[in-house]
Amino acid sequence: MRLIGILTLLALLSACEWVPHELPSLPGASSSAANDLNATGAIVGVSAIDGSNRATLWSNRTANPVDIGTLGGEESVANAINNNGIVVGWSKTGQMTASGGDVVRAFAWSAATGMFALSTQGIFDDERTAAYAINDSNWVVGTTGIGAAVWRGLTAPLEVAVKNPFLPAAASDVNSSNQVSGWIRSDEQVFLWENGSYTLPYLNNPAEASSTRRGFGMNDESTVVGRVYVPPPPGSQRARIIAAYFPKSKSSILLGDYFESVAHDVNNIGWAVGQANLELDSPGVPFIWWYPEQQEIPSNTELLDAIAGPGLPGSAEAIDDAGNIVGSSQRSDGSLRATYWEIKFKQDDL
Repeated sequence: MRLIGILTLLALLSACEWVPHELPSLPGASSSAANDLNATGAIVGVSAIDGSNRATLWSNRTANPVDIGTLGGEESVANAINNNGIVVGWSKTGQMTASGGDVVRAFAWSAATGMFALSTQGIFDDERTAAYAINDSNWVVGTTGIGAAVWRGLTAPLEVAVKNPFLPAAASDVNSSNQVSGWIRSDEQVFLWENGSYTLPYLNNPAEASSTRRGFGMNDESTVVGRVYVPPPPGSQRARIIAAYFPKSKSSILLGDYFESVAHDVNNIGWAVGQANLELDSPGVPFIWWYPEQQEIPSNTELLDAIAGPGLPGSAEAIDDAGNIVGSSQRSDGSLRATYWEIKFKQDDL
């Protein structure tokens, strides 16, 4: 990157601020959270009503929310939305497993079709599936009772991308190249799946070989963000969970500014968002962290204000390429509400 480009981006970052907006609530909702947004400004998440979660859609940050329903059970959660307006998540079906638990199925939803269950064809354990992400080719990823799940289209059969019979894997994101990222629960390592097979390209520092990690969000550069367990320091028995930035085939980068943290999403500029605990046993607060692929630009973090003010609980879950963020944060009555952080230029810098 040329020097002028670096200086321009640094100036842009220093001139930005993120203004929180509370998203409207469904009638009777005691709390709500936003999990994802698309390029047109549509937002999806969940609302708690009478003790049950309901998948929720906002067509924009000021629109009245819509309860998009369930697959027959009492609960559903919307985890992601693509630029085609397709929403994915999980829902209870109203059926029970042989052991007495709820049958949970991954779903897709559109305004044209309503909610429908994604296929479980090809697996023997179809009682618990969930969808976590969808790209604009309508590839969907998530998890099953036996491993990380990939659907190569809304009507495609389910593929188990990473199998582990003891502690299954989960696929957490899919980018525009149909690369799938996630983590293997048995040994807590981040994987990258493409063309029918998976590798572990995010473990390249020998000093990290014994650490455990999870990946939650991925961008089109195959960079994954998540968290790493850091062993306890001498004299302490407490390990720490630290937000991590995993560039492909490079050593991971840790966010060491806070006592504990986790990164949930990263955009194509390299800006990541998540939740941080400032000290032991303190509530989590939302943050944005930038560490662009261009290593000349220094890493930096900024805590995001909650609806009710700075330093209050919340979590940032997703960020778009324009820098707008969604998640949840505390409002004045103490409840957590779906929040949209709008990126703006500071008035003093105009």
